[in-house]
Amino acid sequence: MIARRSGFLTLIAAAVCFLNPSTGLHAQCAPADRSGFDLAHFDEPTRMCRAAGRLQDRRYCQSRTMDRVLACGKDAIPILIRQLKDTRKTQEPIFDYWAYTTVGDVAEFILEDFFVEEDETTTTLPEVRPLYETMSKCELPAEDCWRKLIRKRGRAWVQREWQAIWNKYKVRLVWDDKGLCFRVLEVPQNPNPGKE
Repeated sequence: MIARRSGFLTLIAAAVCFLNPSTGLHAQCAPADRSGFDLAHFDEPTRMCRAAGRLQDRRYCQSRTMDRVLACGKDAIPILIRQLKDTRKTQEPIFDYWAYTTVGDVAEFILEDFFVEEDETTTTLPEVRPLYETMSKCELPAEDCWRKLIRKRGRAWVQREWQAIWNKYKVRLVWDDKGLCFRVLEVPQNPNPGKE
């Protein structure tokens, strides 16, 4: 998660939620959402998603748009990845002090938040850090740092990086009910190599 709400950018990291039956929201992705979420009309009636917390934290962010993303569970990840290059502007910026946000920006913010611990600083996936090496050293406001990265690397690069992460971990991603984020399921080591 980029420290996009504080004015200065610090690299935090990212996350995507896989919802299992014990979470209350069962992975019931609407057919219309499978082709892409309506992020251009990101709704948050009380404008509460802008100031604090991760987008998946209901105590900070009440949003029907996020409910739909979460309802897709792990299937939301490739949908969001496909939307990363979408440059259509949202009805209004989804974060305070931003001049504008695009559908691709919102998809990125959701992906980031879905791979970060509840403390909002610890990543659950180390591969996310290299994505933002440019931003981690940036001392400008968050929006300026994000735009700088996009100018330097391009949205297609961001999309390729996320796709590589998804391809590597998609089978091993599990939802942590307590942390409200994805974690990578550890593959048990065979203590006796060569013996089955």
